[in-house]
Amino acid sequence: MADRPAEQSYVDESARDPGRVLNGFGPLGHVPRLRRYHRRIDPEEVPMPNIDPVRIAALDAAVARWAKNGWTVSSVSGATAVLQRKKRIGWFWNLLLTIVTGGLWLVVVIIRVVNRKIETIVLTVDEYARVHTS
Repeated sequence: MADRPAEQSYVDESARDPGRVLNGFGPLGHVPRLRRYHRRIDPEEVPMPNIDPVRIAALDAAVARWAKNGWTVSSVSGATAVLQRKKRIGWFWNLLLTIVTGGLWLVVVIIRVVNRKIETIVLTVDEYARVHTS
């Protein structure tokens, strides 16, 4: 114990509940796993990265451009932003096919409207304030 640093403590997981099954072995037939015990970190204690205001302004301008085109902002953190939107449905052809088939195509349209996929784009700003999409 003297060779371990004082701030690290190890906890035997099997000591908490001796009847618990770990990794498919019973309480008598397993080697106890040791896990490093960590204290919980308060989110307010975590320092935010120091980001250049020019990069933040470039990201805000890019997010505004994408939001004007129908994208919604899912999250923004640091130099990245996640934007999402539901995939579009071509209403002209679906309406035309519904009229031509006497309403039978309406079943397909309803299924497509209910099960629309979500498109996701991640905007990142590099150190030169250039916005990249992925």
